Amino acid sequence: VDALRALGVRAGFMNSTQDFDERRMMEAEFLAGELDLLYLAPERLRLESTLDLLSRGKISLFAIDEAHCVSQ
Repeated sequence: VDALRALGVRAGFMNSTQDFDERRMMEAEFLAGELDLLYLAPERLRLESTLDLLSRGKISLFAIDEAHCVSQ
């Protein structure tokens, strides 16, 4: 994400290493349309809060890395 930001890509991420304030900042940027790319850990898609967030924002493309996790 840091390398993408250095190139001018408005990128962010959400995972379990972030504290509450960091997550809220990413959520706000996503909902405001300020991100070009948002990385999510696959396991976050099992959380109701993440699904709610995604339903409230605009998603142009949804790509899955670590596709082997999808069946889990």
